[in-house]
Amino acid sequence: MERIDTCIREIHGDRHDMTFTTKGSGLRLSSSLASSLAIAINELVWNSCVHGFDPEEKGSIAVEATAANGIEIEFRANGKGIPEEFDLERDAKAGLSIVRNMVARDFNGRLILRRKGGTTATITWAPSSAPAGWACFWGCIRHV
Repeated sequence: MERIDTCIREIHGDRHDMTFTTKGSGLRLSSSLASSLAIAINELVWNSCVHGFDPEEKGSIAVEATAANGIEIEFRANGKGIPEEFDLERDAKAGLSIVRNMVARDFNGRLILRRKGGTTATITWAPSSAPAGWACFWGCIRHV
């Protein structure tokens, strides 16, 4: 999460007056899965910066990783939010379609978008359904 936080700040920090926060520790992924997750988070941040906030608007973006009954990466941006009628299957442009497909393929997981005080995107996958190459140290099953 620290590396993703640093990259987010380097890539997007000068575009808006944004506050970026990350929270979570203990999740360990193979380099290929970590790369997939970083690409997914970057696309969510990019979409928020481009579509969710006006150029001079201050905003905040938070990414939090948790593990209980599965792994959950929650992304929250307090901007305009996705349109009320937005449907990920129907309305996603190339970037979100790639993220949705990458999450399904690489993690055997799901991407869920909802309007909640801006936009909340949740990437989830169950330890038992994840492909080989990931490890979680929050007391869940280790799979490498």
